[in-house]
Amino acid sequence: MIRVTNLKKSFKDGEKTTEVLKGIDFTVQNGEFVAIMGRSGAGKSTFLYQMSLLDEPTSGE
Repeated sequence: MIRVTNLKKSFKDGEKTTEVLKGIDFTVQNGEFVAIMGRSGAGKSTFLYQMSLLDEPTSGE
């Protein structure tokens, strides 16, 4: 099973902070197939980077 709880990711640019993932809860059971879909810039790649541990989330598990 894969479980994500309250995942958040933000980026800082000087004094400006942009929150791109906001409190995501996500569970995939063993044997399930999942498609992550959305428009360009919606955060799909950012979410997958967090899931694969290529980048650290700002908070969450």
